[in-house]
Amino acid sequence: MSNKSESREMVPDIQDIANQIAAVQQDVALLTSGLSDTQLNWRPDPSEWSIAQCLDHLVKAAIADMETVSKSAQDARNRNLLSDGPFEYGAISKWFVNSVEPPPKQKAKAKAIFQPAQSFKGDQIILKFQDTQDCVIQAYKKVAGVDLAKAKAPAPVGPFKLPLGQKMRLTAAHARRHVYQARQVTKSPNFPKA
Repeated sequence: MSNKSESREMVPDIQDIANQIAAVQQDVALLTSGLSDTQLNWRPDPSEWSIAQCLDHLVKAAIADMETVSKSAQDARNRNLLSDGPFEYGAISKWFVNSVEPPPKQKAKAKAIFQPAQSFKGDQIILKFQDTQDCVIQAYKKVAGVDLAKAKAPAPVGPFKLPLGQKMRLTAAHARRHVYQARQVTKSPNFPKA
């Protein structure tokens, strides 16, 4: 017989988002397998990010996101906005999440706090990325029981808020976007051989 916290970990919306993030982790593992530090740090152009920089950006964004999600969930609990779903989201928040999916429809400049460092030791940034995504999954599981449609979280741009469930889905879409960007680096004709 499972206890209540175990059943809450399996809220379908949260499990779906956790699965999406785990799929991104697997994509990154496949993408970076066997790549040298030179390849991970190579930039197609000075104005474009390397694979490692894409991963560092995602680490920074995920750390900020976990804090936002945690605060929003606590606010929802304080306001008694509780439910195990299922959750329905509006067209605008669905559009917003879809607009971030790869391939990018338009470029967006990252805020200064999310700008990546210039170079990395490859295995360290890959490990940091994977560990951070594990933390995101665990942080999201702690949101179980909160009404993901009624609870709100700040959108990363603009003065508006998204339903908490859509904010969490946005994190997965954002990760897919930058993994796509990293994959495009490897397709450059000048990508180093080793």
